[in-house]
Amino acid sequence: MVASDDIVERIRQAADIVQIIGRYVPLRKGGRDFIGCCPFHNEKTPSFSVSPSKRFFYCFGCRESGDVFTFLMKYEGLDFNEAKRKLGDLVGIEVAKPSLQERQRKQAHAQLTNANLVAQSFFVAQLWKESSKEARRYLEKRGIPLHYAREVKMGFGGASADFFEHLEKGKIDRDLAFKAGLLGDSRERCLFEGKIVFPIFSDGNLAGFGARRIGDGSGPKYINSRESLLFQKSQLLFGWDAAQDALRRHRRAVVVEGYTDVLACHQN
Repeated sequence: MVASDDIVERIRQAADIVQIIGRYVPLRKGGRDFIGCCPFHNEKTPSFSVSPSKRFFYCFGCRESGDVFTFLMKYEGLDFNEAKRKLGDLVGIEVAKPSLQERQRKQAHAQLTNANLVAQSFFVAQLWKESSKEARRYLEKRGIPLHYAREVKMGFGGASADFFEHLEKGKIDRDLAFKAGLLGDSRERCLFEGKIVFPIFSDGNLAGFGARRIGDGSGPKYINSRESLLFQKSQLLFGWDAAQDALRRHRRAVVVEGYTDVLACHQN
């Protein structure tokens, strides 16, 4: 069995640091090295240097530095083992086989993500139905142009009966939909029935949904997916995925209260 330290070194030697960092940062040749604008702070004059011979990057502006592992950890917010696995996949070097528990967790994760994606396709289709004019008027009233609503895949909850019919066509049973946090306790009603639906992402995956009641209907004004393996409210911020690049560049976060407030910031 190959020692873990040996695998790390093999990955470091096999990884083309210029090619990998070039996935995230436009680089151009500058003498023996490659240069570009630093992804870790906001700058207009390039001060970020990548050395293929030393397999090292350095920014003369903010002083960030390190190897290919460090770059992925800083840029994508990964821990070392996650960066090692990702780089191992990129260069074709097997790291460690996941445990049975990890494989089961990933399988459950994939099933819940699929349930969310099937639900999302229903919500998106409902928003553009003739019967959903009031929902679209609400979005425009809140300063969300309809073309932007399409772009960010907003939706409308529609009716629970139609939702369950859609789930059945997508081969999602009620037990799985309940585990994904989409249903009420009775499992007879979609939590987002008759509400504007906002998709919530985490690390690029559709973790769940937030929703807002329109008009003066009954029930809570705001509601989220129930807690699940994917959706853990205390660990999520709506809009986080879209904001990460700007957060890294500016080292500053602006937190606002509502879903439409976040979308207004992103539009501007």
